[in-house]
Amino acid sequence: MNIHTEKIELVKLLLSTNNLKIIESVKQIFEQEKVNDFWDELSLDQQKEIKEATLEIEQGQTTDYEAFIVANNDIVQLSEEQIIMLQLSDKDIIDGKLISQEQLDKSDLEWLKGQ
Repeated sequence: MNIHTEKIELVKLLLSTNNLKIIESVKQIFEQEKVNDFWDELSLDQQKEIKEATLEIEQGQTTDYEAFIVANNDIVQLSEEQIIMLQLSDKDIIDGKLISQEQLDKSDLEWLKGQ
């Protein structure tokens, strides 16, 4: 099942129950999740950096890795193999050869079970 299907099933269950304890328990899970949000654990400087970076991305102020490497060659030294791997990764993205995190997790789990 994918996450969308899981959400729909959960909504159906919530709508069909009249058990207030269940509804309160689910609500409590969501409230606890808000408390455990990592954002609040970040320093104000870290939060500011993330907000600034997000704004830069939204405004299209990004640099592809090749331009970055050329401009910062003295900072980042990649091997020829690393550069090839990055180029292949870019090609995979362009060609739509992607899998979701859910698919990756499932594949990892299957591989681990086979070990």
